Parts: sequence; structure tokens; C-alpha cells
Amino acid sequence: MADADIEELIDRMNRELEATTYALRSIEIAVVHGGYADTDSVVRTNIADNEFQLRDWRNLGDRFVSRELEWNYPTARGAANRMSAMLVGTVCEILDPQEGLVWDQKNLHDHAEMQFLRRVRNGVFHGNRFGFRNYNGSGAAWRGCELTMEMKNKPVFTEIEGNRLYLAGPESRNDFDVGRDINEGLLEAGDGLALVDDIIDILIEETG
Repeated sequence: MADADIEELIDRMNRELEATTYALRSIEIAVVHGGYADTDSVVRTNIADNEFQLRDWRNLGDRFVSRELEWNYPTARGAANRMSAMLVGTVCEILDPQEGLVWDQKNLHDHAEMQFLRRVRNGVFHGNRFGFRNYNGSGAAWRGCELTMEMKNKPVFTEIEGNRLYLAGPESRNDFDVGRDINEGLLEAGDGLALVDDIIDILIEETG
């Protein structure tokens, strides 16, 4: 792998780490504002040095979350989408602990929404891009949206590419917009939440 490729991978990792830190610190601040100011941190460690690690991540998170909220909105949106994507992927994994046993027993294959869930899950876990392996372009649908072959290699959830967190405001509005390339995906964070909610309703109907 060329050095330039390594640098790109490192930059992508750092952006993912920033987005996750933003999301986690936001959760913890919400807990504090909800009246649990004396509670332990929601971000714990089993292996890492607790005192050192938590002190560093809190300081970093405070700079990201507590200051310059407007300027960092794109990163907040990206973090929300990543967390929602992981939720959808995890829910699909929960339904398939024994190689399709639950799907077969509950006839889940017959639901277009469940097929939609599977295709979204596959995309989420493969670079956030639709792959459509073993899919003929029909049969996976949710709330009036059917997945088609034209969506292949397109983003599943909207991505905020190239964006880095601002620790100080830009000097001008033009600077404010620099580096905030948005790759529009099929889904946003709220769609992931709604999809999981609908999947739960289907499961309740099938087991009722």
C-alpha cells in the first residue's frame, strides 16, 4: 500500500473517531443535564487505563461538543447517521444468530421490509454502500421505497465526507463551507430508527 493510501486511511479513522467521540460525549452531557450529574461515566473501560483514557476523551469531547456547536453541526449529523446505521446492522444480526433459523421459523423472508433491512445491513457493514449480492432488484421495500439495482454502490446512509471538527470559527462564510462535502444516501438517522421500529412491529405480529 502506498504511503498516500495509508495517510488517507489514517485520516478516515480520525474522522470516525471524532464523530464517535462527539456522539458519546453528547450522550454523557445529556445524562448530566437530565439530573444525573454525579453518575459514573457512561464510557467505561475494562482494559484501557481508566483514569488516563477517560480524562483525555472527556477533554477532547468537551472541545468538540460544548463549543462551536453550529460550526460542527455536519459532524453531529454524520455521527448520528453512523450510530443509526450501526443500530440497523446490529438489529439484523440479532435476528440471525443461527444462520437463518429465526427467519425461517417466522417466515420473515416473506416481508419486503425484512428484505429491505437485510440489504441495508449488508451495505452498512460493507463500506456504507449497497452491494446487492444475490438480489435481482426487486422485493426489498420499506414505506414505499424499493431498492433497485440503480442504487448499487450508492451510500446507504448520508455521509459527511472531508469534514473535520472546528475548534474555532471560520473567518468567513466561505471558509465555513469548505470541506463539508455531503454524500447523500438513501437514509438518514431518523430513517434507521423508524425502520427498526417497524421491524419490531413485524416481529410482534409474527409471534402474536
